[in-house]
Amino acid sequence: MSKIKVYSTDEWLDKYRKIRPHYREYCKKLKSLLEELLKQNSIEYYFIECRTKTEKSFSEKLNREGKRYFDPLKEITDLCGIRLIVYYNDDIDKICELLKKEFVVDELRSVDKRKLLKEDQFGYLSVHKIISPNQNRTKLFEWSSYKGYFAEIQIKTVLQHAWASISHKLQYKRESQIPYELRRKLVRLSGLLELADEEFFELKNQQKLLETTIEEYISDYEFEIPINAISILKYTQKTQIDKKIWTIANEPKQIFEPIDIELNPEEEWEQYPQLISACEINDISQISQLDNVLVSLSPKIPHFFQQFYKYEKAKERSMSCTPIHLIALVLVGYNENHRSAREIVLKIDWDRDYINHALKAGKVFGAQ
Repeated sequence: MSKIKVYSTDEWLDKYRKIRPHYREYCKKLKSLLEELLKQNSIEYYFIECRTKTEKSFSEKLNREGKRYFDPLKEITDLCGIRLIVYYNDDIDKICELLKKEFVVDELRSVDKRKLLKEDQFGYLSVHKIISPNQNRTKLFEWSSYKGYFAEIQIKTVLQHAWASISHKLQYKRESQIPYELRRKLVRLSGLLELADEEFFELKNQQKLLETTIEEYISDYEFEIPINAISILKYTQKTQIDKKIWTIANEPKQIFEPIDIELNPEEEWEQYPQLISACEINDISQISQLDNVLVSLSPKIPHFFQQFYKYEKAKERSMSCTPIHLIALVLVGYNENHRSAREIVLKIDWDRDYINHALKAGKVFGAQ
C-alpha cells in the first residue's frame, strides 16, 4: 500500500508561492467579470476590490492553532478574495442570486452572517460566498486554466462596511472581547446602523413610488408639482426642452467657436442643484412656472446665447457643460428679480465673470 505524501509547511508555502501569480490573474479576471455582470443586471455598487492572499498570511493560516489542512490549496477558500460594497440590503440578495446563476457556489462553506446573529447580539451582517467558475465558463479558453479555483466574495452594505472597519480598528472581533462598560454602547450603535440600513432601503422604495407618481402627472402634462431633481428630470424627459435648448446653444450660426458638451449622465445629475438654485433666484417653485418661463423665453434664447458667447469669447476659455446647465444659464440670464452677481454667486457656485456675462446677455429677455 502506497503512503500518502504529507507536505511540510515550507513545502506548501513553496507550492503556493509558485501558483500565486496565477491566482493574482484569476483575481483580476474575476473582478472584471463581476463588474460586467453587475452592470448587465443593473445592480449599482459602491466599490469592488480584490486581493490575493499574501505568502505571509498563507503561512500564518497554516500554523494557526487548532487548524489542520490536508490540502490547504483547496481547503483555504480565500486565496482570492473580493470585497463588494453595495448601497442597499436587497442588493445583497440580488447578488447572491446572480452568483448562484453564474458560478458554482459552495453553500457548505459559504456564510450568511445575517442569519447567525441572535436578536440580542451585535455585529456586521455581511454575506461570504465561496465560488468557483462553473462548467460552462471553464469550457472557454480564457477560463479553462482556472478550473477548481475558489474565491471568497464578501458582500455587505456601506453601513455594514463602516461597522466592520471601525470595530476592526477597535480590535473587537468577538463580543466576549469587549469590556462590559463598552458593550452596551456598541450594542446600541450596532442597532442604529442596522436600523439605518433598513430606513435607507425604505427611502429608496419611497423614492421609486414618488418617481412613478410624478411621471404620471408629467405624462398627462399636469405640471402643478413642486420643483425638485426628480420632477425636473421627468419634465425634461417628457418635453425634451433641455435637448432643444442644447441644440439652440450649439447652432453653428449662433456661436463664435464650438463648445464641448459632454452628455455624461452622472455629471448632468450633479448639475440639477444648479438648476434648482436658478429657479429659486426667479421665485420658480412649480414645474408649471418653469415651463411657462422657458416657453415665453424661447424666441429670444438664440439671441441670448449669441450675446453670451461673444462675452465668453473675449475671455478665451473653453466651454464644457450639459443641457441642464444650459437651462440654469438661461434662468440666471433671465433674472426676473434683478439679483446682483454677488447674490447669485451665493446661490450658484459659478465664476463671477461667468454670471456677469449671463446677466449682460440676459438683457435680451427684457426682465432686467
